[in-house]
Amino acid sequence: MRINDPVTFALMVLGISAGAFALTFWLLMIKDCILEKEGYDRYKWLIVLILIPVIAAIFYFFITRRERAKEFDVLKEDPCEKSDISI
Repeated sequence: MRINDPVTFALMVLGISAGAFALTFWLLMIKDCILEKEGYDRYKWLIVLILIPVIAAIFYFFITRRERAKEFDVLKEDPCEKSDISI
């Protein structure tokens, strides 16, 4: 197959890069699920991640990010309120 058009080549490279990123992200979310989740949650997320790969990986990333932030009390503090700087 010959690619004579530079736009076609650029789109092909972009598509391959996006696919590689999506696959890597998906695999990292599966790894995180296996290592971090326990019991029923682990199996539930693994089934969802395998059946709906990319969309479920995005949801898993944001949901677990919020859970971990609550676990470490990151969401409770507002850094602007603790500032000693007065104007």
